[in-house]
Amino acid sequence: MLERYFVKPQTVDRIRALWIGPEIERYVAWLADRGYGARSVWRRVPLLVAFGEFARQKGAQSLADLPGHVDAFVGKRVGESRDARRGMGPTLAKDIRGPVEQLLELVVPGFEGSGRPHHVIPFVGAAPGFFEYLTCERGLRPASVASYRHHLDRFEAYLARAGVGGLHELSPALLSGFVAERSGAGLAKTTVREGCAVLRVFLRYAHREGLVRGELWKTVEWPQTYRLSTIPRSICWDEVGKVLAAVDRRTPGGKRDYAILLLLVTYGLRGREVAALTLDDIDWKRERLAIPERKAGHSTAFPLSAAVGQALAGYLRNGRPETVDRHIFFRAVAPLRPIGAAAISACARRYLRRAGIKVARPGSHTLRHSTVQRLVDTGFSLKTIGGRPLPRPQASGRPQIRQRAERTAAAGALRRRAPRRQPRRLDPGPARGLPGLPPQVTPAQLQSPAGRGSLPAGLGRQPRTARRLTAAGPAAPGDLGARAVPVRRLPGAPATRCRGRAARQPPGTRARSDLPGDLHPVLRARPARRRGVPASPRRPGHRPSPARGQGRQIRQEPPRPARAAHRRADRKQTERRRAGGATGPDGWLFSFDRHNCVAPGTATAVFHRLVATLDLAVPDGVSPPTLHGLRHSFAVGCLLRWYREGIDPAARLHQLSTFMGHVDPTSTAVYLTITPQLLDQASQRFEAFAEPAWAQVPR
Repeated sequence: MLERYFVKPQTVDRIRALWIGPEIERYVAWLADRGYGARSVWRRVPLLVAFGEFARQKGAQSLADLPGHVDAFVGKRVGESRDARRGMGPTLAKDIRGPVEQLLELVVPGFEGSGRPHHVIPFVGAAPGFFEYLTCERGLRPASVASYRHHLDRFEAYLARAGVGGLHELSPALLSGFVAERSGAGLAKTTVREGCAVLRVFLRYAHREGLVRGELWKTVEWPQTYRLSTIPRSICWDEVGKVLAAVDRRTPGGKRDYAILLLLVTYGLRGREVAALTLDDIDWKRERLAIPERKAGHSTAFPLSAAVGQALAGYLRNGRPETVDRHIFFRAVAPLRPIGAAAISACARRYLRRAGIKVARPGSHTLRHSTVQRLVDTGFSLKTIGGRPLPRPQASGRPQIRQRAERTAAAGALRRRAPRRQPRRLDPGPARGLPGLPPQVTPAQLQSPAGRGSLPAGLGRQPRTARRLTAAGPAAPGDLGARAVPVRRLPGAPATRCRGRAARQPPGTRARSDLPGDLHPVLRARPARRRGVPASPRRPGHRPSPARGQGRQIRQEPPRPARAAHRRADRKQTERRRAGGATGPDGWLFSFDRHNCVAPGTATAVFHRLVATLDLAVPDGVSPPTLHGLRHSFAVGCLLRWYREGIDPAARLHQLSTFMGHVDPTSTAVYLTITPQLLDQASQRFEAFAEPAWAQVPR
């Protein structure tokens, strides 16, 4: 490794002949692996050679004796330098101490330098099981655990300054002082609120373990925050163009920053989503961009824009360092490692300031807000924008577009709320007959109980409704909305359940093409309600509470013939199964006594009993296996088998969705969890696809 940086063999031999020569060569290899340049190696190696000779003259006999001579060596070098006399002593001391301590951290076990403090787990002695509780019991992700560690580290430092010896000395006054100190430090209210929430969880755990006296977590109060209380951080599209024009794309770092900014302004991604992108997320053949690291574990796929694709290709060819890591964006200087979400936000902030744009809290979220503003100005609805990579569906675009709404209100151009559309009145059919009933139904059938029993299920069987219909006489065209018929279930109509918005729509707006023409008016009729009594069906003899029914009693009625018929059919089928046993044509598939089926929870109980006997090793932060996880394993196994057989998974996804009983492939995509085997197969497909393009790239 030394021959790579030093041309003269005598120099290499002299370095290897030193008593710490092997350690210096190991340190040079460590620098090369992390992408340090040749100039860094040429500056550090002579410094380490001098340190080794100095320590040997002071009596060092082994590597364990070297840490004791660092301060003396730094003081000697600073005193001999001319730069120290010019007022550059602290900077010079840092430049000398850094390489020496890096070498000692590499070769001396347990040595810690004097640079940035390492991330020590807070309260590791007072509450040693707290972070295990967060990962195992609460199932928090590593990013959430890191946030807990950050806030608790500040709380531990506050207790040390206050002279608190342990958690048993905590009091409401100390907790209030900590919250006041955090609020006065210039932090945002949301940050202080997040820290207070972390503190409440920690104190609740400490109370459960008996580490504190009393329920102190109830005394922690956080500042009140309100939605839409701050000004949106969006900028106009012309200013976005200035930000992109401020990037110098002639350097590798400029190519990387330009691709990052294009991703932020084109798709409105978060900073951590851009930092988590890998080479496997880009489908060059189908021109798609996958975003796997979304909120709440969701994933999204977008069409790959031509401008974004060209920017990414330019960075991958001429800017990205050669490494085996699959992340897309890396640091431009050593040590080479993937950049994080903070670096993405710092990149956006740097170019916003370089373009001369003044905005509150500049960062990656500024461009995200600008993307939403651009979509609203273009004419997209909130529902459409909510489906894009924004914080929440439908209502997610409201904070970002508030600024535009205020401008519109000032101009007097706000649209008034449109009046509610009245349901259309449809022609009930022939002029003869009763309203909402087939023409063969006569008033005589509705006047007698025997006649009402002969009617189809749900058509005029209530005596009160029958009297109202017969008194009304023949229906005139257009008056169907004034006379409602209670409809429970139509003959021949499938039993369906309406949920959500469809259940709240007027009945006249939903048409049924699978019913006879004379039954359409009955379907569109509104259900009748009795005063003081809900319209939902009640069992015979039911007495409502006085608060809802005002003490009234509902008349007892015999069970409906339709429900009684269903119960009789179920009893007959059960009797046939019991008579035929498990081997008959109508027998149960799984049964213990050949007469009754197994309970629904039996399979789950058997699965958990088998899992307990296998002693499976569950990683930290992962939930224990469940019976429903076998469906996930089946879906992932099918996808992996298609990859290995060379079958396009997109062509088979509809078949898998149908087989698993899903409505569309979107529901099936939830089961397709990324596994190491799938990543390997996807990497092989990408390498086979990109190998011709890589062969043309100059090395």
